[in-house]
Amino acid sequence: MENSSCCVRTAEKWYQSFLAAQGGHHSDVMTRYFLDANQDLAPLFANILGAVEFRVAASKSVGQARMQPLLCPDCNTHIALIILSSPFMLLIFRLQAIFHSMIDRWEIIPEGPDKYLERIHWHEPGKFQVQQPRLALE
Repeated sequence: MENSSCCVRTAEKWYQSFLAAQGGHHSDVMTRYFLDANQDLAPLFANILGAVEFRVAASKSVGQARMQPLLCPDCNTHIALIILSSPFMLLIFRLQAIFHSMIDRWEIIPEGPDKYLERIHWHEPGKFQVQQPRLALE
């Protein structure tokens, strides 16, 4: 779902004010990386929340994650601005990588027109995988 330009401007204006108050900095590279790596995430959230904008802030001072509800003054669309801190986003990616390394086989089984069943076969985590979350938190 592509948000209208007025909604993006509204989210960006609030986000920049928030960063100025918190002493944070926007990370355009990490925001694009997050969206590219989680292509299905934005439409999933959009179906739940309405218009959604994601930003990654390169500062611990902004907190771990925040969802800010906004209303676009131009088109009256409800917007959800989701802000992730860069360290939190990196922890999410590390956990995703650990999970993906445990998958042996991922099947998508057609059950009818536009209907599928997903079956994931995985194995127990090894010593390396068990240590990774602790290392990430340190």
